[in-house]
Amino acid sequence: MPIVTHLAIQNLRILNNVAVDLAPQANLFTGPNASGKTTVLEALYVLARGRSFRETQWTAIIAEREESLRVFARVFDQGKTVPVGIEHDRHQAVIRIKGETQRNTRTLLEQLPVQLIAPDSHRLIEQGPQYRRQYLDWGVFHVEQRFLGAWQRYRRALKQRNAALKAPAKDAVLEPWELEMSSAAEEIDRYRAHYVETLSPHLDDLGRELLNLEELGVRYLKGWREGELAMQLVTSRTSDAQQGYTRAGPHRADLELSIGNHKAVQRISRGQQKALVFALTLAQARLLNERVDRKPILLVDDFGAELDDHHLKRIWSVLQESKSQVLLTGTDLKERLSTQTPKDALFHVERGEVTRVL
Repeated sequence: MPIVTHLAIQNLRILNNVAVDLAPQANLFTGPNASGKTTVLEALYVLARGRSFRETQWTAIIAEREESLRVFARVFDQGKTVPVGIEHDRHQAVIRIKGETQRNTRTLLEQLPVQLIAPDSHRLIEQGPQYRRQYLDWGVFHVEQRFLGAWQRYRRALKQRNAALKAPAKDAVLEPWELEMSSAAEEIDRYRAHYVETLSPHLDDLGRELLNLEELGVRYLKGWREGELAMQLVTSRTSDAQQGYTRAGPHRADLELSIGNHKAVQRISRGQQKALVFALTLAQARLLNERVDRKPILLVDDFGAELDDHHLKRIWSVLQESKSQVLLTGTDLKERLSTQTPKDALFHVERGEVTRVL
């Protein structure tokens, strides 16, 4: 189980030179709005994913009048302490793990399985399927080593088919890419379907624990009709060419969340949506621990927002029981969360300064 024991942040927004020793379980960051609380979580997310969850451009998160940012952590995992760092200027990133430069972010994802729950996480419930695919594929990536290779094969073939559609190219050019897409798609579909099947019992349990829901369901939609994808791609060449892109395949997959016979988004309030996001995230955490004996690090921004005390305390109890390392932000966490253990820590954040107070 990875645990970040030390986190150092340089030149990320208003955090110019911050270093904190983290507790192995709950780390609560409190303070006024715009003090830098969310940026602490953003720093660890950058280190784990190689990108920000708040901006797409690196220039937007590097501190003013600085040329680069740096995030460094000591990660205790499987009895060893591993140094992990990322430095990013306005053009490129340099990633180092155990002092060795890495070629891509895959090693970061493997070293630091991090999940985020933020104020906009309700998009997972009420907006487009791309958010649910991201959720699904994060989980599949961490439990099925072969998934990434299949996904990369599929994406390469999809890119080539889309380019050929726009050319436009003859059928003989399209056919090999369609066969490659179909082969990779079948593999992706198997991994995803099995993942959702094994995730469902955990989601059922957490639906009851956090929302008192007895009929919470999740259904995997693979992104194309039953039958071979290759045949469907052949019959859709003309219409796909008119649209300029491929409209069937695993890149169009979705998860359908339901309560009884209704879509979940139609049956629950915004506060309940946030509780459902916790259920989805914690279900993944339980499955990851079950399948590969690892626990993700959970980042929770503005924990108390849109949650009444009843749901807040239920979620807090389940977070504590999970034994995962958690970083939470909020303006009134100390007052609303009544219990703490010696494995928890409380920090005060103000004007870009982070101070441990407990």
